[in-house]
Amino acid sequence: MIVSNTSPLYYLNQLGCLEVFRDLFGRVHTTPQVLEELEAGKIQGLNIPDIATLGWFVIQGIAVPSFLELIPDLGKGEASVLALALEH
Repeated sequence: MIVSNTSPLYYLNQLGCLEVFRDLFGRVHTTPQVLEELEAGKIQGLNIPDIATLGWFVIQGIAVPSFLELIPDLGKGEASVLALALEH
């Protein structure tokens, strides 16, 4: 299982290479927190992929949301994908 936070999605999209995730791994898992970070970038006018419409992304919440508070030095996107990876 591959889990991605915001930065790889943003930068691969900027390079026109977002599909490399699909080509290498089939499915990519991410969290609602990452979607929120991408949406914030879209509001700022950045070219952001709409990954919710791509069938090869799996948007999955984490089972233990309190885990996000244990990692105060990271953003919610990074903390949430770490939590998701640890759960699997």
